[in-house]
Amino acid sequence: MGDAEIKILLLEDNLSDAKTIMRELDEWRRATPILVEHVERLSLALECIQKKEYDIILTDLKLPDSDGLETAVRLLEQAPKIPLIVLTSTYEQEGMALEAVRQGAQDYLFKDKMGGALLIRSIRYAIADVLNGTDDRATKDKVAQHLVDEYSTVIVEKMIAVLGEEAKT
Repeated sequence: MGDAEIKILLLEDNLSDAKTIMRELDEWRRATPILVEHVERLSLALECIQKKEYDIILTDLKLPDSDGLETAVRLLEQAPKIPLIVLTSTYEQEGMALEAVRQGAQDYLFKDKMGGALLIRSIRYAIADVLNGTDDRATKDKVAQHLVDEYSTVIVEKMIAVLGEEAKT
């Protein structure tokens, strides 16, 4: 990636979440020039994609003008060569996020578990996969299974913590 500016389209309707993501990306900005364009609606993101070039798209699944898997599918149809990372805030949306990976997204991240290092690593890998041509169906199936295994552990740990807190009360 070198010194080339990384152009990121951030599609997030929750202003608090968008600010958090921007703060996480600020850490990276010190070492790598990045430009982040933030929009709150899928329709605006689709317009941006037609007018400008981006290196990666980060998107929430639940938006005012699109909900669930439809968001990822429309982005993938409009911009099949731009890496896509799905951001989700609830474990209930994990199935949709995983299906988005199966349909072409490079990764998905839970907003509350996504520190700057994880977000940046995911962005770098997604861009590298597309540039290196390693973004194929077999790879996606392996990645999807790895994500299920990895996040299943996180979910179990979170459930144990919640049950532990409930037992104290």
